[in-house]
Amino acid sequence: MGAEPVTANISFESAEALLYDPVPANCETSRAALYTLGFRKIEAVGTVDGFAERLRNRTADLVMCELAGAETELCKLVQALRQGATGTNPFTVVVMTTWRREAALINQVLNAGADDLIARPCSLSLLGDRLRQHVEQRKGFVVTCDYVGPDRRRDPRPEEKNALMEVPNSLRMRALNGRAYTDLDRTISEAIAVAKAAVSAEKIRRNAFQLCLQWRLIEQRKPAPRDLSDTLERMAELAGEVKLRAAGTEHELAAKWCESVIDCTEAISTMLQFSTEDDESQAPTLAPMMHLLGHAALTLGHMFSAGASEPDLLVELDAIAARVDVRRHAGAQAVN
Repeated sequence: MGAEPVTANISFESAEALLYDPVPANCETSRAALYTLGFRKIEAVGTVDGFAERLRNRTADLVMCELAGAETELCKLVQALRQGATGTNPFTVVVMTTWRREAALINQVLNAGADDLIARPCSLSLLGDRLRQHVEQRKGFVVTCDYVGPDRRRDPRPEEKNALMEVPNSLRMRALNGRAYTDLDRTISEAIAVAKAAVSAEKIRRNAFQLCLQWRLIEQRKPAPRDLSDTLERMAELAGEVKLRAAGTEHELAAKWCESVIDCTEAISTMLQFSTEDDESQAPTLAPMMHLLGHAALTLGHMFSAGASEPDLLVELDAIAARVDVRRHAGAQAVN
């Protein structure tokens, strides 16, 4: 899934490009390549801090950055951009370059939400072909609890393709309609605002469901205190993000239930500090607070379950929990 191929001429003259490379000579080479391809609005920075500040204040239509020496920092920045935690356009085309070819690095870049990773040195024609591909046939976006970005699956099933989200591609819009500057700026801004709201709503829905699932797994598995603490921490993180995204929307009530989840996880975590993995005497003490946690989590799940009843929600949760257990058991057998 993605934008349909176009036959019109592509012009990058009105598109903005942000370029990061810590090596001045390489940075100038990349700038020259972009200029040759038609870009005229190119801003280059040579430090990660400068890149982060520029990204935060105004996001360009194309972000191109070299990974050398700051792979983790740059991937975190891209991930923050995609999640809407920094920048003005979480849907900008992001192309990363590298002199390395390790599988771990490739996976790190893909998991951050970048559109492309180009191995260096690369020819001008290769760079041009890849940018044209992101204009003509960019992949649809996937939204999950932990990831927002282009679809990473090689051969998604038909139902998975239908679940992809089409997001505004300002590089494409400028490359095909770059002459109408004023109208186009407004059109891009409006499209970004609509898409950001849609992504946020989907994130809320998925996080609320994940909250319910984590609670259900706790209830069914009765995990040891250490594992329970990790799950409670995860639930608090999910509730915190739902609260943040729900603020100022029609889901304001959800923020109060998120506070209940956070309060319960903190209270249970405090109780666990006074127990050991071999001490089950705390179970009766935890029960009332666990009940409150479940009630808050299920209320949130029901609020964003598209009209599903609580029994139906529990059935869906149990089905997923069963699949999780099957995969967990299969993984344990593979290790043994």
